[in-house]
Amino acid sequence: MQRSNVNAVDNPSHIAWRGPGMKLGLFVPHTGPLASAGFLKEIAMEAEELGFTGLWVVDAPARPPGDRVANFYEPLTVLGWLAGVTSRVALGTGVLVLPYRNPVLLARSLAAVDQLSQGRLLLGVGVGHVESENRILGAPPYEERGRVSNEWLRLINTFWTDEQPKFSGRYVQFESDELYPGPRPFQKPRPPILVGGASGSAVRRALRLGDGYFPVLRSIETMEQQIAMLKTEAERLGRSLDGFPLLALGWTNILEQAVRSDGEREVLTGTPDQVGADLSRLHELGLRHVGLSFREASSEDDYRRQMRTAAKEIMPALSRLA
Repeated sequence: MQRSNVNAVDNPSHIAWRGPGMKLGLFVPHTGPLASAGFLKEIAMEAEELGFTGLWVVDAPARPPGDRVANFYEPLTVLGWLAGVTSRVALGTGVLVLPYRNPVLLARSLAAVDQLSQGRLLLGVGVGHVESENRILGAPPYEERGRVSNEWLRLINTFWTDEQPKFSGRYVQFESDELYPGPRPFQKPRPPILVGGASGSAVRRALRLGDGYFPVLRSIETMEQQIAMLKTEAERLGRSLDGFPLLALGWTNILEQAVRSDGEREVLTGTPDQVGADLSRLHELGLRHVGLSFREASSEDDYRRQMRTAAKEIMPALSRLA
């Protein structure tokens, strides 16, 4: 598979991590009790003005009932709409579950988002972890999700970059005279592909088929272990990590009072100083962007408060990191 060197061309989506310091993104409220069209638009527009460099969406199209998946707005539809109400911020999937969608339709949809946003798409991908979703969506068997995801990534790359694409895989086959692939993505050679997941297979998938790594932040210690594994696998595979950005999803709860010292504080939970210190440590480990998810926000006002606090009290110090 042809890799895109994410530093080779100054594509607009690279604003997510470009330049010195740690950059912050925001997972927009397109799912859960706060999700609504009006609030989503408001948050996206204000986040761009506040200096967040990425707006992220999640993928949970067929989960069991629960507050966190209430009012689920389909992520690619949301990204296409956000492309029209913003102008600079990167638009990312964090992460899109590859086996859930036909890869040709997926490649076309993503290329359209990249065109509509004039090159601001970041494709974060994963293999999925909810077996019932595969069944409900008619996806290939759950046990084959890793193999399926690898094939989908190779197909998407071919579809986006080959002049006359053709593909012969285990699940999908087509000849060059059977379809026309346009429009191609705005970014050249294609949008960056960021692979999520914590397993060894996910790390190898990122190195072999991706342009960057995008795990979920569980703890600083766990992130240290994952980055060590990434470096070991990169050396084994002969893959340079130059121009290979490390980003993460961070579940965040910015509080007005410090967490009790006699309790175990979750990463990115606490006062602005505590959350900022966590982000500085993550920057030392090599991360260049963390997408903040305020999933514990109790109301629209609380969500706005946390977003504005992150921008005004945490972001300035992060921008000065070497």
